[in-house]
Amino acid sequence: MLDSIHALASEIERRWSSAEYRSTDFASIAHDCLAQAELHARFDEAEILRWAIAAEQLPEQHDLRGGFGQPPLTLWHGSRFFVDLYFWVTPETAVHDHGFTGAFTNLQGNSLHCMYGFDTHATPAPNLRLGSLALTGVEYLQPGSVRAIAGGRDFIHQVWHVSRPTITLVVRTFHEDGWSQFEYHPPGVAARIETSAAFTRRFQLLEYLSRTDHPSKESLAEELVLGGDPWSSFFYLTKVFAERSARSSRDPASFERLLSRLTERHGDWIRHLGDAIRSTDRHAGIRWARLADPTQRLVLALLSSLEDRTSIEDFITKHFPDAQPDAFLFEGLRGAREAQGITLNFSEGHWAILRNILRGATPEQIAMSLGGREALGEAQLGRLEAICADLRRVPLLAPLFTTRAGRR
Repeated sequence: MLDSIHALASEIERRWSSAEYRSTDFASIAHDCLAQAELHARFDEAEILRWAIAAEQLPEQHDLRGGFGQPPLTLWHGSRFFVDLYFWVTPETAVHDHGFTGAFTNLQGNSLHCMYGFDTHATPAPNLRLGSLALTGVEYLQPGSVRAIAGGRDFIHQVWHVSRPTITLVVRTFHEDGWSQFEYHPPGVAARIETSAAFTRRFQLLEYLSRTDHPSKESLAEELVLGGDPWSSFFYLTKVFAERSARSSRDPASFERLLSRLTERHGDWIRHLGDAIRSTDRHAGIRWARLADPTQRLVLALLSSLEDRTSIEDFITKHFPDAQPDAFLFEGLRGAREAQGITLNFSEGHWAILRNILRGATPEQIAMSLGGREALGEAQLGRLEAICADLRRVPLLAPLFTTRAGRR
């Protein structure tokens, strides 16, 4: 396998030198060479792991902090580009672009690949952009799938690695001048991916306060959020929101007060940051580490990414033609709940009604199947309506009650 990696790097180097190392040519060259190499056909995870553990010396490692990959492993390192292997145990959930070019392939496992476009409407700070983020395509990547990586906003994507593990290989340049890397948050905030010693350490302290349920966590978190620039305030507040969602202890009034104070300090555009943070509520409570089943992971990734039920069912029908979309969704959700990967405090009545809704039944049709409104009686009818309302209030389930026109 390593001989194949070195042969791949040599071929890319040969072709790129023939193109006079034009940065605009690298992505296509890397893509074509990766596709021709078909590395997935001879990939052996055990071989790579034995080499990485036993080798006297490893190539220069690009990302020692492990910021991308779980972990990353540099297999080949040159002066102009390098080859990284990424192990993924939990899905990657950030929408992002790139400050480099290259190509990637799945060597092992499958991924849901979502592609986006972003139109900038305003730039209130050098490291923040406001605009509109729109899903432009969804595909299912399998071993052997190869995709080029363009720099900047030409390639904005999100990859949900639904197999555990998923192993990907990336051939990429180093960060290039003129391209800053951004992370995107629906419905329309782009925040530059950057770091500083002070921000990193304070972010870690914020995590410590939450994990220990520190008595001063609320006051210190508020001081951190309100004392920073808009960019750092956005990430600190996102962290606070996510932690409270995971603990089911979020105080909406407290969150709105913080936003109001930030608005007083920075201006009305801060409300866009609030919208972006609220959008994370849809998947903030998913405990990916508890989920190993790829169907459960895929169902949650689809519900987290697509906006309407028809799009989700079309995807399932296309890639799993032998499956019934309603059963696929129901079993994925029920299984994820049983694995404690999601918190859905549903009664058996909730699950039964959800199954009927996924089969296409309306609340009125469900009532008729139970004998009609007259036969049910006011108490049972009220219970049915309450359960339907409960289901509609769950952020993760919102796409199941949304049409392509956006009606719920």
